[in-house]
Amino acid sequence: ERYTIELHLVRTPYETNRTVASIVSLTNKKKMLEAIGIGSQIYIHPFGVTEDRVARAIDGANKNPDVVGIVVQLPLLAYLQEIRSKIDPIKDIDSVNSKNDYWDTCATSEAALRLLEVQMQHVAKIGLLGAKGFVGRHIECGIKKRGFGEVIPIDLGDSFSPLKSCRTLISATGRPNLVKSEYINNDGAYMGIDIGNTKSHGRFTGDFDVENIDGLLEYLTPVPGGMGPLEMVILAERIVRNTEDANFHLNLVM
Repeated sequence: ERYTIELHLVRTPYETNRTVASIVSLTNKKKMLEAIGIGSQIYIHPFGVTEDRVARAIDGANKNPDVVGIVVQLPLLAYLQEIRSKIDPIKDIDSVNSKNDYWDTCATSEAALRLLEVQMQHVAKIGLLGAKGFVGRHIECGIKKRGFGEVIPIDLGDSFSPLKSCRTLISATGRPNLVKSEYINNDGAYMGIDIGNTKSHGRFTGDFDVENIDGLLEYLTPVPGGMGPLEMVILAERIVRNTEDANFHLNLVM
């Protein structure tokens, strides 16, 4: 295992459902990397770690030619936000640096955009919940840049009524069971892309209230097991591009 991915997570003062989901995501990334023959190293930094200490760790990974990817798991505490800008853009395979022009979307957003591309003839108007969040911003930008259709950006606190006119719904809020039947067009809705993955009542739950909206959508990505695996495929794709080694092959039999 010559090539390595570094995975960094900074602990928060208390564990919320969101931070639990982040730790699970980090563990899943490590499993995926092992399955395709890429080494990985997880660095879990303690709460209160200095910015300088994390920056030095990132700098070391930037300079190491065998490290082909660096993932800093979000969310980050406010005083550590600048860490994102210190990652080499090419190695920033999850595009957490907002100024990264090499990878223009994070892996989760890219996975959603690939689904939209496959279903282009059905997409039309797209309702995007969580449009001001990290993933939501990337998705909205990608939809406009790639000309996938009209996007209706909606954030928490906005009226959800515009969703009724949308053929496709995307939710990236991390609010369990937020999307109810009253927000879905009974006659024209086609696809739901659920990017939420929050631990609720002992299990991981998506943004769509699956029981409440049963039968209203032709397709709905499941949680868990929907967008997560697709995100891993995008990361694997970027890793391959970063190796620049004609003799390197991923083991994609998983």
